[in-house]
Amino acid sequence: MNRIAITGGIAEGKSTVLAHLAELGYSTLSSDEIVRDLYRDPEIRQEVSRIAGLPSEAPSEALRDLIADDVQVRRKINRFIHPLVVSKLILSEALFHEVPLLYEVNLQKMYRGVWVVTCGIEIQKTRLRLRYGENVDSNRLLSTQLDSRIKKAHADYEIRTDLPFISVYHQLEIALGQFGLD
Repeated sequence: MNRIAITGGIAEGKSTVLAHLAELGYSTLSSDEIVRDLYRDPEIRQEVSRIAGLPSEAPSEALRDLIADDVQVRRKINRFIHPLVVSKLILSEALFHEVPLLYEVNLQKMYRGVWVVTCGIEIQKTRLRLRYGENVDSNRLLSTQLDSRIKKAHADYEIRTDLPFISVYHQLEIALGQFGLD
């Protein structure tokens, strides 16, 4: 159990941190990528659509909006998807796992350490508008996850991504050193 979990809220820079770790030569795995890969499987996509009450050809935006709006649907989909994701995380030999819902799913005990990636709420909302368009209801999307301030309180290390890249990389160097991974 030498793995490190990278967590944080939506649009806070987890993928950027994970990509830099990969550039440094560390093995990485993204839960979001696992979910995207699972969703490419027609049987899984069909089951998620059935659970959500959507046609299987519904655009991903419709599913994202429904998950943000309907807690019961979100819970049902999570009960279906999370065990599939967790099994892939357990089998992975990657050193760093990006796990956005680490605390929500109670997986922190699987990891030697937890690094939380944060950027502050206003930067997060700006990034969400850039990602999904000006009309995105960022408050609604943010409400589907545990607040990053809570994640930060339980993490072993915080990486701020509202700073220049060079500072983010420096923070990673410090974290790697503190965990004996440099």
